[in-house]
Amino acid sequence: MVRVVVIGIDGLDADLLRVYGPSLPNLRLLMLESPYLELQSCFPPDHAPSWASIYTGRNPAQHGILSISSIPSIFSIQSNPEQAGSSTSCIPEGETFWERASQAGKRVCIVNPLFPYFASTLNGVMHAFPSWDSQEVGAGKKRSFARFCQSLHTITEQQTAIGLELLQREPWDVFFIQFPALDAVQHLFWRYSDPGDPAYPGKNEHSGRIRDCYALFDRVIGRFRAAMGDDCVLLIVSGYGHGRGHLHYLNLNEWLRAEGLLVTQPRHARLTRLFYAHALNARARQRSLALLTLQHAHPTYLSGSFADEYIISQQYIARHIDQQATLAQVAMMPHSPTFGGISLNQAAIQARRSTGNYEQVRNSIVQRLLHMRLHGRPVVHRAKVREEMYSGEYIDRFPDILFELRNEYGVSAAVHVPLTTNNLLHSIVSGAHQMQGVLLLGNLPTGIHICETGNEPTVMDVAPTIISLLGIPVTDANKNGQHNGWPLVKLTNTVALLRGPL
Repeated sequence: MVRVVVIGIDGLDADLLRVYGPSLPNLRLLMLESPYLELQSCFPPDHAPSWASIYTGRNPAQHGILSISSIPSIFSIQSNPEQAGSSTSCIPEGETFWERASQAGKRVCIVNPLFPYFASTLNGVMHAFPSWDSQEVGAGKKRSFARFCQSLHTITEQQTAIGLELLQREPWDVFFIQFPALDAVQHLFWRYSDPGDPAYPGKNEHSGRIRDCYALFDRVIGRFRAAMGDDCVLLIVSGYGHGRGHLHYLNLNEWLRAEGLLVTQPRHARLTRLFYAHALNARARQRSLALLTLQHAHPTYLSGSFADEYIISQQYIARHIDQQATLAQVAMMPHSPTFGGISLNQAAIQARRSTGNYEQVRNSIVQRLLHMRLHGRPVVHRAKVREEMYSGEYIDRFPDILFELRNEYGVSAAVHVPLTTNNLLHSIVSGAHQMQGVLLLGNLPTGIHICETGNEPTVMDVAPTIISLLGIPVTDANKNGQHNGWPLVKLTNTVALLRGPL
C-alpha cells in the first residue's frame, strides 16, 4: 500500500530551483528523481484559486473561488456554521483530496490548509498554525528586514517541528502541510536579488535573502523525507511561481474610453483629471495598489488602512464612470496585477445597436487587446472570452473577458490619465506571482506508471494524482459532470486503476 506525504510551499519557483539547485541537496535530488518540475497555475495565479484547484482537482469556474477576500475567516464560519459547506464561502464539502481519502477509509493528517474547515468529518486530524503578528515580524519596514527574515525562519522551524510531530504520530495514508513564508520573502526581496531589476540597489546585504529561504526549505524537506516511511511517496507542490513584479500600470479604462467603450460623467471629468494629475493622490493610489498586493500575500503584514485606500480609490473611479452608457470597463484583480478582466454591460450594448451584439463587441475587444502595441511591442500576452478559458457552474463569477499582460505591466482602472504610468511602489513590493509553480515527486515505487497526457501538468492535476497513488477508485463526485484534473501517475499493480479524471 502506498502512502502520500504532500508539502505545499507558497511561491516555490521552478526557475529559481534551477538557479539555486546546486546548493540545495534535497531539492536537487528530487529534481533528478521527479518526472515533473513545472506546474501550470490557474487564472489568476493567486493563493485562493490555485490552492483550491490543488485541493479539489477542479478549475476556478468549477470550485467558484477566485479571491481570498471571498473566503470567510474561521471565526465567521464558527458563528454561522451553515456556511461551512457553501460554495460561496469555502470549498464545498467532500471535494478536497483529503475528504475523498477519508471517505475511502484512509487516515489523513492535514496541517495548515489555506481555507477554514471543520475537521469533524475527517478520518484523521486537522491542525492550523496561528496567524502571524505584523508587529512581531516587522514586515515592510526596511530597518527591520533582518528581524523580519529571522522571524520567518523561526516561525517556519516551529511549524516544521509541529508538522514532524504530527507526521510521526501514526502512519497516515495522506499527510499534507502548507508553508507560507517563501512567498512573503520573494514579494519583498526580489529587487535586492535580481541585478536586472531597475530598482536593484547594487551590492547589498539583502541579496541572499531569497536564496537563504530556499535553503531553509531544502532543509525542511530533508527533515520530512528522513521521517517518512519507505512506502511514502513525497510530493512538493506550489500553486504558482515568482518573478519580477510589474514596473508600469496599463490604465485600461483610459484605453476603453479612447476606444469609445467607456463613458465618464461630464460634470466630473475635470475633477477626475485633477485627481490623477495631483502627484500626491496618484502616489497614494498606487501606494495602496502595491501594498494591497503585499497585504494579500499575508494579510497580517499590514493594517487594513491600505485595503481601505484601495476600496475608496476604486469607488471614486466608479462614481466618475457613466454606468448606464458605458459598454465595457476594467474588472480589477488587485492581487494579481498582471492578470485582469473586462466586464461588459449587455443592456448598454443592446441599446447602442451600432456597435453590434454582445458577442460581436466581446470578440472585437479581445482582438483589439491582442493588437495593442506600445513601443512597437505587444502589451497583452493573451486575451480570451471567459468560456474559452474555463467551463463550470461558476463561470459567471469571471469577467466577460480575461487577459494577461506582459510581465512589466499591471492593470489599472484609472481614467483621464496617460495610457501608462509608473508603478511607484515597485521598490516596496518587487516580486509578483507567475504562472509556473512546481511539482516534484520523489520515492516513487516500482509499480508506478507515468501517464502521458500530452499537456503540461496543472494545479488541477494534483488532487487526482494523490487519489491515484492511494489506489482509490474514482467516482463522479461532481453532480454536474464537469471534470478538469487528470492523474499524472497511477499504480499498475493495483485493481483500483484510475481510468478517468477526478
